[in-house]
Amino acid sequence: MNRMKILVTAVLVVMALAVPASSETISLSLEKGWQTVSFGFYPDSVDDFKAQLAQNQIQIFAYNKSKGYSEKVTTPQTGRPYWLFVKEAVSFSVGGEKVVPADSTMAALAGWNMLANPFWLEADLLCRSKIGGQPFADSSAYIFTGGEYSATTTIPIGGAFFLKVGQTTNLEIFTSSIYECGDGVYTVACEFCDEGGLNGQPGRCNT
Repeated sequence: MNRMKILVTAVLVVMALAVPASSETISLSLEKGWQTVSFGFYPDSVDDFKAQLAQNQIQIFAYNKSKGYSEKVTTPQTGRPYWLFVKEAVSFSVGGEKVVPADSTMAALAGWNMLANPFWLEADLLCRSKIGGQPFADSSAYIFTGGEYSATTTIPIGGAFFLKVGQTTNLEIFTSSIYECGDGVYTVACEFCDEGGLNGQPGRCNT
């Protein structure tokens, strides 16, 4: 199988990609079968990384919205979302520089989008993101795991996800919570998302 159809109409555009950190050994573990991933690091040697992927019989596909299906990729790029097909579960290491977490803005077109976690940090959409300038309050993000799509608001390091929007907009992913506890109105998201701002009652957000 060299093509896999997916119901998306746009691909992630990283408008403000974070810078790399210092080089180190990065361990990768991939499950058998299809999975959605992103590479949140810059390999020291692209050729060596490609050779390891080929050696482990790992196939990479990127969505081409103009054609409506995914095409095979020979040179994966940092911060892009991909489908991977892994013949057998495998773990290996690669030298590289992790993408330093930094606030990032991504374009999402109307309809389904296949997006990537752009940096080396878990992306918490509920607590650390905004869509169209508003807090992310819709559980319409999905990841592909175990042969099925699962709704989530937490995107792991190295993960890619699907997001549906009604109209073209921007998705902002931050490195810290957008909520701060205070004396304002109780908000469930504030209760779970406040990151140590002990200036008020938990669950009551400053306005």
